[in-house]
Amino acid sequence: MSNLNVSRQLRQRSQRLQSDSHQDNEESNSQANQRRHRTVYKRGTLEAVLINNANCRYMCRFSIQEIYQITALLGLEENLRFKGISVSRQLGFAMLACRYSFPRRYGDMERVFPMHRQNIGKVCKGMEDMVFDKMKYGIQFNTHQFREENLKNKSLALQQVSRPATDDDMQKSLYNGWKHVHAIKYQAIVTPDGITSSMMGPVIGARHDKFMYTMLQTEKRLQKYLHISDREDNYAIYGDPAYEESEHLHCPFPVISQHENLLL
Repeated sequence: MSNLNVSRQLRQRSQRLQSDSHQDNEESNSQANQRRHRTVYKRGTLEAVLINNANCRYMCRFSIQEIYQITALLGLEENLRFKGISVSRQLGFAMLACRYSFPRRYGDMERVFPMHRQNIGKVCKGMEDMVFDKMKYGIQFNTHQFREENLKNKSLALQQVSRPATDDDMQKSLYNGWKHVHAIKYQAIVTPDGITSSMMGPVIGARHDKFMYTMLQTEKRLQKYLHISDREDNYAIYGDPAYEESEHLHCPFPVISQHENLLL
């Protein structure tokens, strides 16, 4: 074989190797680009997901229009982002309402919302924090519920319906104070109209009710909102024996003896 033929064969072989190498690089780059540039998934609008008001009320307890109004009143941004998951404020609120309108798991919500259950969890938890941050002042101590005109109406209702307790034996079991167990505890104030007008906490651990009452500064709030200067007898709330009596906190369930119970 002449040197010319050997040189020609080597050149052809080199060209084939370069061509194969270039093709392999193109395939690997194409795969890398596919991984890097994933197809953007469109989550759809609230109307596209829940279709109509009837279905929206059934799943979320609100109509589509009401969800638009609520999210606007809350002052949420139009597009929200939770740990890399982007949703509209209406769809995010609908997911949160759907989660709590009925005990549902994230996996159950996959059938309704076009999203994986892990991402649904991220959105719901993010919306919880966002909504609570917007409404925490009304939840922790709703000052509107403790306005003077409301207090007058509630005190009149108590006087008109006033009657003794029907089962004194249940007092100790219902108002048992401190439990030596680990727990997450909240402290609530329910006004006579049935509305939970204050919900403060959580407090983690086996904390006494009096400790929670002091730590959450409930007494200071009561002094500010229940003190009416032109009245001799100011308004007060009712607690259980775990609390200490004060001007604005009464303990109407004292421990009574068996003899006193028979006299009632």
